[in-house]
Amino acid sequence: MLRGKPETTRAAPGRPTLGVGTPLTRRPTFRQSRRHGAPRVSIASPRIKRRHGRRSRCRWAFIVALNLAVAAVTISEAMQYRQARVWATELFLLEEIRVTGAARFSTDEILSVVDLTQGETDMADVDAAQVRADIAVAFPDFRAVSVTRDVPAGVLDIAVIERIPMARVKTDEAVHVVDGYGKILVRPSPKTEEVAPVSPIDVLPAIATSAPASDAGVYDGAEVFRALRVMGAYGDVAARRQGTIADARIDAIDAIDADRIVVDFVDASGARRAAILAERTMAAGLRNVLLVADQRQLGIPTSTDAVSSSGEQDDTAPQASSGVEGDEATELIDARFESTVYVKTLPGGQDG
Repeated sequence: MLRGKPETTRAAPGRPTLGVGTPLTRRPTFRQSRRHGAPRVSIASPRIKRRHGRRSRCRWAFIVALNLAVAAVTISEAMQYRQARVWATELFLLEEIRVTGAARFSTDEILSVVDLTQGETDMADVDAAQVRADIAVAFPDFRAVSVTRDVPAGVLDIAVIERIPMARVKTDEAVHVVDGYGKILVRPSPKTEEVAPVSPIDVLPAIATSAPASDAGVYDGAEVFRALRVMGAYGDVAARRQGTIADARIDAIDAIDADRIVVDFVDASGARRAAILAERTMAAGLRNVLLVADQRQLGIPTSTDAVSSSGEQDDTAPQASSGVEGDEATELIDARFESTVYVKTLPGGQDG
C-alpha cells in the first residue's frame, strides 16, 4: 500500500459516507434509553410489527378462550353437584320408622315427641342421639331407649324397654305403682276402653311406707327396697320348688321393721296366710313358708303357737297389709328362724 492520504471509501447510495477517523455513533439500548430518559427508538420493520401484533392478538384470544373454558367447567360442575344433592335427597329419605318394645304406649304417641316425617325428612338430618334423648325425657316409663339408622334403606329403628310394674306403694296420701327400683310409673297399664273386673294393677303387692317419694319420683326408703328384696327372693325360692304353692302370690308387705317383716299371701282359693320374716333369714324363712303351704295342700295337720324372736309367745294376729277393712289372714306362719317354723291358726281359719 502506498503512503499518503488515505482514500475514502465510496458509500452506497442513500447511506452516509464514512471516512477514516469518522467517529461512529452507537444506538442507545432500551435499558439505557429508559434510564437516561432517551426516547424509545423502534428499529422493527412494518413486517415485524405486523407479526408481533398478530402474536399478541393470538395470545389474548387464547387467554380469553381458556378463561371461558374454565368458567364453563365450573358452571357444569356446580350444576352436577346441585343435581347430585337433589338425587341424594330423594334417594336417602326417611321411608320407614320402626318402634319395638312398647306395650303400654302406642307408636303414634312415641313419634309425636320427635320432629320426623316419613317420606320428607332427609336421613342426613336425622340425629339418633337427639331422638333418643327426646323419647327418654318424654317417657320416664322407658328404662332404656336405643335408636339406629339405616341410611341406604331409609329406615329408623327405635327400640324401647319399658319399666315393669312390680308393686304398689301405699302412703297416707296416695298409691303409686313402682318398678323393681322404686321408680313411679306414669302409666302402669295400657290404655283401654274395656273395663276389666280385676285390673292387673290391683293384684300387685302393696308395700306400706311412711316416707314420701323423692323429687326424681323414686321411693328410696329402706322399707320399700326391703320389700322389693322379699319379692325377688320369693320368686327365686318358688322357681326352685315344684310344689303346689306356685298358685300363691304376695298380696302385701309391711317391711318397716327389719326384724318383723309381715308378708300376706293369697292362694288360688282366696285363702290368706300371713308370714313373719326377718331380713337376715329372709331366704330360709320363705322356704319354710312354702314348705308349710305344701303341707297344707297335702292335708298334713300343722298347728302350734307363734313365738317372737326372743322366744316369748306371740299372740298377735296381723291383719293383711293390703288395708282392706275386715280382711284378715286365716293363718300365721312365723318363719323368722332358719330351722324352726311356727304356725298358728287364727280365729275364723281352718283348724289343721
